[in-house]
Amino acid sequence: MQRVFNIMLAALFILLSLSTIIISAAEVTCIKDNYCRCTLSDNSYYFDLEPMLKGVAPPFFKLNGANVTYFYDPCRSFSMTGTLSECTNAALCSEKLDDIYQNLGIHDTSEFRYTPDGASVKLKLLYHNGMSGADQINATVWLTCRTGGISSLELKSSTPTYYLFELFSPFACQKAVPIPPSQLTAGGVLCIMFVVLVTVYFGGGFIYLFCFKYESGLKAVPHHEFWSSLPGLTKDGFLFLISCGGSKRMQQSGPEYDQI
Repeated sequence: MQRVFNIMLAALFILLSLSTIIISAAEVTCIKDNYCRCTLSDNSYYFDLEPMLKGVAPPFFKLNGANVTYFYDPCRSFSMTGTLSECTNAALCSEKLDDIYQNLGIHDTSEFRYTPDGASVKLKLLYHNGMSGADQINATVWLTCRTGGISSLELKSSTPTYYLFELFSPFACQKAVPIPPSQLTAGGVLCIMFVVLVTVYFGGGFIYLFCFKYESGLKAVPHHEFWSSLPGLTKDGFLFLISCGGSKRMQQSGPEYDQI
């Protein structure tokens, strides 16, 4: 019975280890703080385009294309009115030469998508014009870090229902989230608690066994039999997990226990 308990304990140890690995390997996303700022879900870096707009009225970008002009402001909504149409509360807007405006995206639909790409980092903003069905227009703006120079906007491709832009700017670079020196993260608190518990367990257990039970050597280590058999128990625990509790080794141990 004790062996079965130890095997189940080892299985629990394996599950906890796997859950830790899975949590640490979880996909990092960029959580939207406002229209033009997001913070990574692991709270390590953030992106903020708002300082780029200081002192400039919306829309910030004006991009001249072939027979069309594009307007974009990553942080503020703007409206433009023509003779036959208008852009209302827009983030992205196009104007044709015949003074026809078309809304390509509004801020209320914006969504950050973060994709680590080797040494570089890709962040993009997704928009649509607030319509549905055949009237919906989608737009994507890649935010690319440019360490020097001015901010600029380029049109990469376009169709009647989809537009792809790329924004180059020093303000598109990731910045480290400042952490006050006196503030501990949740992970730091857990690490401290773990170290304290391990120290109390082994240190206190050793002192008790050595001073009051007069044990020495390995016998002075708390639960030394369990720790010395942990590799074998880990193997049995793994077999227990993959066989849903029906490993042959455990099945064979039942009759032997009954015989005893």
